[in-house]
Amino acid sequence: MARRIGIACFLLILSLVLFSFGPETLQAQSARVAEVIHVTGTVMIKTTASPDWVNAESGMKVKEGDTIKTEADSSAELAFGEKFANVLNIFANSQLVISKFEPGLVKLEQGRVFTLLKKINKGSTFEVRTPTAVAGARGTGWGTLLKDGQTEIQDFENIVYIAGLDPSGGLSGLKDLIEGWKAYIAQDGRPGEFLPLTGDEKKAWEKWKEEALRRLRDYLGRQENSGGEKEMDKLEHRAEILDRVESESDRTDENKRDRRNSGGTSSEDGGYPTRGN
Repeated sequence: MARRIGIACFLLILSLVLFSFGPETLQAQSARVAEVIHVTGTVMIKTTASPDWVNAESGMKVKEGDTIKTEADSSAELAFGEKFANVLNIFANSQLVISKFEPGLVKLEQGRVFTLLKKINKGSTFEVRTPTAVAGARGTGWGTLLKDGQTEIQDFENIVYIAGLDPSGGLSGLKDLIEGWKAYIAQDGRPGEFLPLTGDEKKAWEKWKEEALRRLRDYLGRQENSGGEKEMDKLEHRAEILDRVESESDRTDENKRDRRNSGGTSSEDGGYPTRGN
């Protein structure tokens, strides 16, 4: 009985220790790492540790300095930040570098991205930079398109600050872009006039946002369930081992009693079993 109580206490303590490293703790620890939550078509990733491109897959981690590119009819979504509350969508025929996560900085080398920020650290910002422009915010949603050297920035939610980049990398024409408007920044870094978003542009954002948040919830749910199932498997395996150990110990004790009752001596008591005279 005492042994079974001890085993029960051990399993309880073990379960508390294992589940203390659950999804929320792991997500907090990985705040400086993004994860691929959705891939369509052909998406490739090149890390700082290797010159080779590898196929991106759901669940793959993306670190600072990694480069991502999408082929035609392809796209990828990354979740990042605390509890993976933020999403970056990379459209087809795009390439970018994840420069930093804190503060956030993505360098768009070609193509288009959508950025949805729900939660970043206080005082921090997330920026998308092209060779001619920069767009950033603390909590909002916007799109950035680089085409033929010109940058288009579309503000779908809240406020985005935008600026041109001169040839030396300095900021020029820093302005706030408000929700429902877009701006073009020329190849030489000169900001142009603001124009209202079209109805189709707004609908495209809303459709993507709804689908992206659903995919994010599904992905985090699968990760949480998978983590819980793995930890339960570990607990059950340990319980089976302890049960076998207990059974072996009970059999050993029973054998000792049988030998003592028959007048023998256990090998564990210092000798081989012998029959009494």
